[in-house]
Amino acid sequence: MTRTVPANVATAIGSTAFELATLVLITQPSGDRLAYTDWGEPLDVDLFGDGTETYQPAKFNELSAFSAQINAPIDDREFKINLDSDTPTANDIRRGRLDNSTVAIGYVVPSDIANPWFYATYDFGQAGINGLVARLEMMGTEKRLEQPVGRTLTANCPFSYGDKDCGIPTRADAWADSHAYALDDIVKRLTGSGIYWFKATVAGTSDVAEPTWPSTLGGTVVDGGVTWTAIRARRLIGTVTASPDRLTLTATGISVAADYYGEGFITFQTGANAGDVRKVKSDNGTGALVIHQAAYDDIAIGDTFEALVGCRHRRVEDCITKHNNAANSRTKTLRYGGFDFLAGENITATAPKA
Repeated sequence: MTRTVPANVATAIGSTAFELATLVLITQPSGDRLAYTDWGEPLDVDLFGDGTETYQPAKFNELSAFSAQINAPIDDREFKINLDSDTPTANDIRRGRLDNSTVAIGYVVPSDIANPWFYATYDFGQAGINGLVARLEMMGTEKRLEQPVGRTLTANCPFSYGDKDCGIPTRADAWADSHAYALDDIVKRLTGSGIYWFKATVAGTSDVAEPTWPSTLGGTVVDGGVTWTAIRARRLIGTVTASPDRLTLTATGISVAADYYGEGFITFQTGANAGDVRKVKSDNGTGALVIHQAAYDDIAIGDTFEALVGCRHRRVEDCITKHNNAANSRTKTLRYGGFDFLAGENITATAPKA
């Protein structure tokens, strides 16, 4: 595939002065943008026609690979960037804060910044750090076409917990007075804390005062025209009371039932690990958690985190018993996505005994 190089860029490439700046725009999943250039001073450029970004100077190595392959097909790329206070830090990269980002590459003649050239977009891949230099791998967007088409038959459910195929809401709005609630709406209390959220089992308009919420699973309360039924909260805030190492911790505020957070996630909100997400390996039901990957920094007493209930993708233990979601109540469509009743390989490949 050949791409047409804009006249001003082509002129700059052919000039002995070679005044051409590379633009690198990293867009994180949160929507935040990090903009860098190998030019010696900031450049205010509108690369996509959707607003000007200020590209800050950064020290790149091996960026000549981009210039050398301007007319090459879009494929995987990599570049090296010197780490300093104005670029992603080693800490950011090791913590995975660039994971799932996209990287746009462009070029501009600094004396003609009104006419930049957008070259290509890549998906952020792997990163490695050697001293003060980070190696960033970028995968061409054609990689997205290499995904399997259709469904793979697996014993366990392939859906991600809480996604549209799963159909379980994983967040609750705070209760509001004089509000019209629909059937199955979920709220959390305004005052105090607790391990329950409340689901509207009779639709209606809430009262002017917050009700006295039930304190047992399945308990109900009438609130104006709404009837609320207590369900287990799917997100709770925990406060660390002990952490002998970076893999284990004990906390208050999250005790629900054994394995409630197994294969769920905790997101640190305060402390040295604030913003980091870790997957839960095990939960004993009394506030003691073990995580799969050690925290990057020590977990201190008093650190807080948000804990999201987990799912091990099993029909009986998780979808039916734990989440009551084998058949979603709104659509009556089967939400469990596994095929645990299929005959296994041993059954289909073994001859019957005489």
